[in-house]
Amino acid sequence: MLRWFPIYGHGSTFTISLPRVTLKEVGLNNEGQSRKLSHEIMVIEDDINLAELLKYELMDSGFHVSYFKSGRKAFQKLKSSPPDAIVQDILLEEGEMDGWAILRELKGSADLNEIPVFVSTALDEREKGISLGAKDYLVKPYKPSQLSKVIMHTLLTNGKQGQILIPQAFHGENKG
Repeated sequence: MLRWFPIYGHGSTFTISLPRVTLKEVGLNNEGQSRKLSHEIMVIEDDINLAELLKYELMDSGFHVSYFKSGRKAFQKLKSSPPDAIVQDILLEEGEMDGWAILRELKGSADLNEIPVFVSTALDEREKGISLGAKDYLVKPYKPSQLSKVIMHTLLTNGKQGQILIPQAFHGENKG
């Protein structure tokens, strides 16, 4: 029969670091208390009904959402006030800056290339979207909560700065 008796002061030490989510102050709620929304998300979608669905789904998940119908206007705004993430359609109004052009411009900009872009479109060209720098590519229709989950996971993962501490083994030394 094998018995194990731990020796006090010897053994493994584990350190766990969890990501910190920084919340931004945004306005007051009905009771006059400050409310918190976690991240700024820009939605670029020319279908107003779909844009409203995306906006409310993201807001219900705690995101602050700005909406743009025009790719050109959205790109101008994000240059002056970059969001934490972008949700965009590929097929935007004719004559406008389409989703492919937005991806190329973003990923070619030293100031904007780190912004994660989530494509939400009916166009099934996932490989092209990912190769141009999209963080994820969702083909409509998809579950409404899927977009929020993907964005939150990405933003939390990008904020991780965890570490694992592995102490040196004593190899039979008795330090007491």
